[in-house]
Amino acid sequence: MMFLFFPAKMKLLIIAAVIIFINLSCNTVEPPEDDIKPGRRDYVWSVDTIPVDNSVMKDIWGSSPTDIWICGDGFDRRQSLWHYDGKIFTPYNEYILSATSFCGFERDNVWMATSSGWIYHYNGVEWKKDTTLSLTGYNDVVIQSLYGISPDNIYATGMAVSLEDYKGVIVKYDGKSWKYLNIPNTRANFTIIKFDGSTKTFLLRGANFDGNGTSERLYSLNSGQLEEIYAGTKGLYIGAIADRVYIYGEQIIYKYNGTSLEQYLDLRNTNFLGGISGRNEKDLFCNTVDYENDFYGIGHWNGTDLATLYISMFKSYRTLFFEDEIIFLAGNYANADINVIIKGKLISK
Repeated sequence: MMFLFFPAKMKLLIIAAVIIFINLSCNTVEPPEDDIKPGRRDYVWSVDTIPVDNSVMKDIWGSSPTDIWICGDGFDRRQSLWHYDGKIFTPYNEYILSATSFCGFERDNVWMATSSGWIYHYNGVEWKKDTTLSLTGYNDVVIQSLYGISPDNIYATGMAVSLEDYKGVIVKYDGKSWKYLNIPNTRANFTIIKFDGSTKTFLLRGANFDGNGTSERLYSLNSGQLEEIYAGTKGLYIGAIADRVYIYGEQIIYKYNGTSLEQYLDLRNTNFLGGISGRNEKDLFCNTVDYENDFYGIGHWNGTDLATLYISMFKSYRTLFFEDEIIFLAGNYANADINVIIKGKLISK
C-alpha cells in the first residue's frame, strides 16, 4: 500500500479546493421551470344589454360582479353613467358630459374623467365633481384616460384644444389636487396611459392629427420625463396584464424593455384582432375576428394556442377580472350603437 504525504500548506490548499468545489456544485442554479398553469377555458357565457340608445359606452370599473360602474358618451347626458348590480342596469340620472374613463381603488374611492375636463369622485354614496381642468390659451381640456398606482398617485391624460391648436396634457393627482406635468409641447392626443411595473415606466399612446405621416405615437414617462418611443403610421395600441404593459399592432405583440419595443408574440397566422387583457401570460384574453362570416369573438391565449371562446356580433373594449368570473364591456357601434355586458363564469369543479 502506498501512502502519500503532503506538506501542511499543500493540505490546506487541497481542502480549500474541495470545499469550493462542493459549494459550487451545491449552488448550481438550474433554469426555473415555468410553473404558470394555462388558464381555463370552461366558461359559461351570458349577455346583458345596457338599455341606452344612440350612445357609446367607453369604460367599466367594478369592485365585484355585483358592483359595477359603466360610463360613456350618452346621447341623453343623464345616461352617461350607469350602475350594474349583476342583473339590473340603473342610470345615475345626472347631467354628465361625455364620460371617458374610470380609475378605482375601493367601492368608495372611484374616479371618473370626461371629455369636457370635468373629473368626478365617488365616495360610496354619491358622485361629486372634484375639479374642472382648464388651460390658458385653450378652449377645452379633453381627458381620455385615467390610471392610478395609489389613491395619492393618479394620472389623467388627453389634450388641450383651441380653434387653431392642440397639445397633449398629463395631469397628476397627489391626494390633494390635480396639477399639470411640465412636459414638452407635444402635438398629440394622449388617448391611454398604463404603468409598466417591470420597467417602472408609464407608457402612453398618442394620436397626431397633422397629416405628416406620423399619426401614431408611443411615449414613455419616467420621473416626469416624456420621451417618444415610436412615430409612424402603423397603429400601435396598449393593453395590460396585471402590471405589465403589452403593445400590439398588425397582429404582433411587443413588450417595452426600458428603451425600445421587443417582439413577444407573433399572431399573424391567427384571427387575433386586438384588445389585450388577462390574469397572466397563459390566461390572456383578446378580440378575434372572422371577416368572412362577419363576427367577432372573445379569444384566449393559453401559452400555446389562440382559441375563440365566445362568438358574437360585439367587439369588446374593456375587461374586468374576478376570481371565477370575467366581464367585458362590448358593443357593435356600426349597428345602432348597441352596448352590452358579456359575462363568462367558470364552471365549478
